[in-house]
Amino acid sequence: MLPVQLKLFLLQSGLGSEFFLLFGVFLIIIFSFFFQQHAYGISIWITIFSLLGGFYFAGFTPQDGEFLGFRFWDSSVYLKRFILLSASVSLFCYLEWKVNRNLKSRTEVFILILLSVIGLNLMLQSSSLVLLLFSAELVSICSFGLSKPVNSSGKEVFSVVKYFGVGAFASAIGIFGLSYLVGLEGLSQSDFMGEAYLPILKTLATIMFISFLLFKIGSFPFHFWIPDVYESAPTPLVGFVSVAPKVAGVFAILQVTRDTSSHMVFFLIVLVLIGIFIGNFAALRSTTLKNLFAFSSIAQAGILLVPAVFCNYIPNSENQLLLYAISYGVANQAAFCAIQFFENHLQDNLRIEHLSGQFGVHPLASFLFALVVLSIIGIPPTIGFSAKLLLFSTLLPGLSFGDFQLGFVLFAALVLSTLFSLAYFYQIPFLMIFKDKLTDGLKLRSSLSSLFWLFLAGIFVFLAFFKPQVFFLI
Repeated sequence: MLPVQLKLFLLQSGLGSEFFLLFGVFLIIIFSFFFQQHAYGISIWITIFSLLGGFYFAGFTPQDGEFLGFRFWDSSVYLKRFILLSASVSLFCYLEWKVNRNLKSRTEVFILILLSVIGLNLMLQSSSLVLLLFSAELVSICSFGLSKPVNSSGKEVFSVVKYFGVGAFASAIGIFGLSYLVGLEGLSQSDFMGEAYLPILKTLATIMFISFLLFKIGSFPFHFWIPDVYESAPTPLVGFVSVAPKVAGVFAILQVTRDTSSHMVFFLIVLVLIGIFIGNFAALRSTTLKNLFAFSSIAQAGILLVPAVFCNYIPNSENQLLLYAISYGVANQAAFCAIQFFENHLQDNLRIEHLSGQFGVHPLASFLFALVVLSIIGIPPTIGFSAKLLLFSTLLPGLSFGDFQLGFVLFAALVLSTLFSLAYFYQIPFLMIFKDKLTDGLKLRSSLSSLFWLFLAGIFVFLAFFKPQVFFLI
């Protein structure tokens, strides 16, 4: 009777994937304590099978309804499997990255990856604000561990300290906002003399509550940790931290803002505008590859917020966000695969000019790197262009139904953001193709895994431009 009840619970709750991943975590912990000599190799296989099993059981997630603080919609399965794929890319690239870097073989990274996936999946399904807060904090704790610096210099250690400090500050504001939301909910059901002010008070509390989600996606004003962490942490893990929490976070923000009043619109538009300009202007001055993508991700976080800004005024905002978030996420993580490939063949902490002449040495990797960069900019024939075109084409008609003067400023800022990204990203293909080689390559490091995932991502961003219905729920 008990197995039948357990199966019924897992099907109704949609948590089969998460329980399978959690079982993998327990197995890794057991082997780490009792079989230390073989724990690392066994943990690799446990992590791989856990991700495969999680991917399979994610298919049993309900596509509609709610259950004990969880909500489900058409994109639940799709988004959970995207996060599992992102974690798988990070895992295999991390195993490649460790080669010839004289790092200890520790199992903690596998535990943190699996726990991160669990937290991200719970974020996507949480209808309870308390559950959303706890699942997001689980993701933060794991991200702190995954962002451990490669070296132990003062600057790199300080990057994690800054990451933790900004995260703690954002979480404190979020908990404060949650306490007010709970209290105001009780007031709205009683005779409250200031009931006319309740919508404004709820909006202010919601603004404070989503602070910790803004931190997760790296959006202004909680973006200060991004450049240092991106440059100091292991490249494959940065690729995961820069993509999966951003995708889960913007969908969580979309669900929160959907139930709030129009007072949120002005606040979110201001955040988007400031984030776009800070990220783009800072990226123009970047000299290293990771720094360039760090500031670009701040601007992209602002763009990802746009469907959440107008979710109550633009039809199909969730589909717009799905298309844009997935296309950006795949391209951005593929870009870090490309960075890892060239780090393996050149040197770590690559400067942009180190890519000079690499098309003649590594033509396939250079071509694929240029292709995913074009997708991030939004240039055809890539899915990034289709996603931006859909977002831009529905934004102006949606604005015409409301009195949002700042919305037209936002539309202009989105167009300018594309031009800015073209201005600083163009140098990557330009240097690889038209400049002479600057540094000699290394011949010791294998790059099969990073090149394989880069190749798959290149196929995706190209084919999805012509047949998006094959890859997306549209």
